Amino acid sequence: MSSVYSQSDGTSLNCTGAINGNNDTHWYNTEADNPNCVFTDTEDSLPVYWFLNLGQPRTFHKITIYHV
Repeated sequence: MSSVYSQSDGTSLNCTGAINGNNDTHWYNTEADNPNCVFTDTEDSLPVYWFLNLGQPRTFHKITIYHV
């Protein structure tokens, strides 16, 4: 599984901390022992969306999305 984060200037970087169970409010933490990517900039004028491609159909019993 992989994930990325994208900035309003068009840059996208790997963000393996996007799906890590950590829901603190630091939007991007680059510390090697605690990477995190969970915050969407509410001041950005671009449309905000999340996209997840699992590569094939999968069954989920529970999905939790935090809005902090």
